[in-house]
Amino acid sequence: MVELLKIPREQTEEFDAFANRLSRIKISDRENLHVSEIAIKVKGASLINKETFDKQVSFEDQLTSIKEQKNLFNTMPMEEVLDYFQFFWKDIGKGNIPLLDKSDFILFINSAFLGKPLVNKLVFSKVRVVLVYDIFYQFYLESIKKYYDEKYLRKPYYAKLIVDNFTGFDLEKTLNNFRPKGKGGILDIMKAQSNKEHSDK
Repeated sequence: MVELLKIPREQTEEFDAFANRLSRIKISDRENLHVSEIAIKVKGASLINKETFDKQVSFEDQLTSIKEQKNLFNTMPMEEVLDYFQFFWKDIGKGNIPLLDKSDFILFINSAFLGKPLVNKLVFSKVRVVLVYDIFYQFYLESIKKYYDEKYLRKPYYAKLIVDNFTGFDLEKTLNNFRPKGKGGILDIMKAQSNKEHSDK
């Protein structure tokens, strides 16, 4: 973790000037400095306010940075992780509005896969509990299928990804209900979305 700056909260002009300089750094110029590894410590707070940071660095730039980093949860490349969980922030139709806004999606990825703990757990914009279980269970199966994790041994850890990162989920209940949804689950939604994208071309 690279600590770039310590600025007392009251020195807002200096802080804003730094944030503006940061926003002008091109990805190609950052070399080993990744957006999601930046720690700006302000007196009285451990992390920069995410709304302020998101205004300075585009969502696309944050995704680009994340793709280059190592997955600390299993061995799936981060580009595949982002591709799988893209339906958290995309409009997937049939009333399945994005479950997270883009800012919270980045926070989730950083916490679950890059070892950067949340200050507070996240809240789904629309809680469909069975679908959430299905999304993470299918991620577990996908990880095993592609040999990104050991079969069966770490299944509870995939359920804990839900509990550790989102409000409204109890560990015991989540473990007891951690199973595929079947019809109407995330696989059907992904297939329908893929067909729609092809038909729109």
